[in-house]
Amino acid sequence: MRVHTDATPVSFDDALQGRISQILEVEVGDFVVRRADGLFAYQLAVVVDDAEQAITHVVRGADLLDSTPRQIYLQKLLNLPAPAYLHLPVAVNDRGEKLSKQTLAPAVSRVNPVVVLFEVFGISQAGSAGRVAGG
Repeated sequence: MRVHTDATPVSFDDALQGRISQILEVEVGDFVVRRADGLFAYQLAVVVDDAEQAITHVVRGADLLDSTPRQIYLQKLLNLPAPAYLHLPVAVNDRGEKLSKQTLAPAVSRVNPVVVLFEVFGISQAGSAGRVAGG
């Protein structure tokens, strides 16, 4: 089962990436919400799950930025609230591959994860607290 899209731009303000706008009909086309095997597709599942949990803010990787307008489109169709979004740059290895379980990236240390994350994003810990807290 697919959702029919139209030429109306879907726009939102990402807290880090700025104003994002997409015309689904042109850039994506109609998209699947229920797969052939009967399972609900990711786009619909995440929209309903976020609404059910009353999620107000979504922070995730920029690799998911292009799917956000589809989720906002579904939120509007279902009369569900849209959370605020922030898409972070994706951490990659020396070969440019996304650091993830799928690429067998090592887990972040549980001993001091903040230090590791600061290193990954190239943020100096001295004097960075104001920038991080200030968003």
